[in-house]
Amino acid sequence: MAPFSEPVFSFYVPLRKGDLRSSRTQSAMEYLMTYGWAILIIAIVLGVLYYLGIFNSSTLAPRAQPGSCQVFRPNGAGTSFDIGLEGTCNDELPEYVTEFNGQSSYVNIGSTASLNLQGAITIVAWVNPYSYTNYGSIFQKYSGSVGDGYALRLYGTTGEPDLTIYNSGGSSIAVIAPTPLPLNQWSMVTATFVPGSSLNMYINGVGVQTSPTTFTNIYSNTYPAVIGWNQPVSSGFFAGLISNVQVYNASLSQAEITALYDEGIGGAPVKPQNVTGWWPLNGNAQDYSGDLNNGVANSVTYTSSWTSGYTAP
Repeated sequence: MAPFSEPVFSFYVPLRKGDLRSSRTQSAMEYLMTYGWAILIIAIVLGVLYYLGIFNSSTLAPRAQPGSCQVFRPNGAGTSFDIGLEGTCNDELPEYVTEFNGQSSYVNIGSTASLNLQGAITIVAWVNPYSYTNYGSIFQKYSGSVGDGYALRLYGTTGEPDLTIYNSGGSSIAVIAPTPLPLNQWSMVTATFVPGSSLNMYINGVGVQTSPTTFTNIYSNTYPAVIGWNQPVSSGFFAGLISNVQVYNASLSQAEITALYDEGIGGAPVKPQNVTGWWPLNGNAQDYSGDLNNGVANSVTYTSSWTSGYTAP
């Protein structure tokens, strides 16, 4: 006899539309409770990274290592023939720039014959001033107490780029830009002296001021060349960032200055045969012009956190 089993009854209770909506809402709430904190944390992290400039295209660009490009002089320092560039010279962003504190920072290059320029000159530098100090110097080879040589600096405490040259031990002439250099922003400053003709100032590759002159030479001196200090003025220290300082024993043309600006902050010299000093300041104070004008850094900081204020040409 087969064992007795009770009948099994199944009942189907259809969900009403409101019940289905309630079920979905409950599932969504459970999902948010489970994963919501993770999503919130990810959003916060992405926001912080964006704020720090991690997604800025400049920070993602290749970085040039210190000394990756230099002028090669096969016939020795001071020669101007058969020379060219060697290394990685593809205008990458520098890995570092140099920060000057406006109080004691400077690079002492010393007194060298190749920087004792007496004729045509060009001085180029990328600068980002934090504030305007008392004649904060970008590059100079002169003595303020005697008045010999040449200096590229920010005028007074108002910040206009100023190239001053001295003739015959005291007579001077200057070209001063009509407006201050922007604070907390990168600019390429270029100044030229054309003997017997003019002094010229360029900002970001564009001519902004010209001063005619009858001076045919710069008065010779043996004072040290300096980056970042209007020596011997105790308050004449540059406050901000400086990169890629270049000095030429020639007056670059408008086209050459524009080409140099278009290369960007990591650009190599446009006339290697005429460059007498090249300090990228990319992690050191070495001279990469091949003329051995190496500097000694005093109280400077090499920083890699600098691209937020840089806009490529």
